[in-house]
Amino acid sequence: MLIEIVHAATEAVGETGAATGPIGTLGINLKLFIAQLINFAVILLVLWRWAYRPLLRIMHERQKTIAEGLDNAKKIETRLGETEQEYRTKINAAKKEAIAIIEQGKTDAAARAATMKKKAEEDMQALLASARAHINAEKDASLRAVREHAAALITETVRRVVSEKMSTKENEEFIRSVLKKEV
Repeated sequence: MLIEIVHAATEAVGETGAATGPIGTLGINLKLFIAQLINFAVILLVLWRWAYRPLLRIMHERQKTIAEGLDNAKKIETRLGETEQEYRTKINAAKKEAIAIIEQGKTDAAARAATMKKKAEEDMQALLASARAHINAEKDASLRAVREHAAALITETVRRVVSEKMSTKENEEFIRSVLKKEV
């Protein structure tokens, strides 16, 4: 086909190389025009084969990569929203658990305080009973000591009185007075 075009152009152009007819009046050299047309077709074929197709392939791959990136970004954004929701749910659950632990701690502290107060009251009652028993024991010991001391004084007094000469009548009156006091 290309050969036919060149052959037709050669026939249209005379021996002088100048075009005849309407193309010649425009000042166009037909041989040169056909050669440029062939050069343009060859360059277009070369560019289309080794430049345009690879560029198209690269552009399609790039477009595919961008589309995949956008899809991944949407997936990541969705996952981020889900993760944020899970985070908020877990935070709320942790807050509720913390409140429950604090309430349980308050309840335990109140129970321990009541137990400690009761134990302190029991210890105080035991200490008070021990102190009363000790006071009563001391009181009894003091009374015994006073009685013993009084008995010793009475014995000493009687011995002195008896050692002095008492009349029989005085002795009898003294014995009666002591007996009356004891009874």
